[in-house]
Amino acid sequence: AYHYFSYFCRNKYGFYHLEPISRQNWLGQFDYIEQGGELVITSTTYDGQKEIRLSLAEYGCD
Repeated sequence: AYHYFSYFCRNKYGFYHLEPISRQNWLGQFDYIEQGGELVITSTTYDGQKEIRLSLAEYGCD
């Protein structure tokens, strides 16, 4: 199982598309925030807690 993270983008006609950011392997229980130009994902699984930081510099809605 995977988790997909995307921007939800609308065009001028009101239609939308998903702009992919990342696909992550199963994260268990997780929270995410956008902080300082990064997507910060904190996950808790049977292996413990980990933090994933992904730069958002290349992503966004046009």
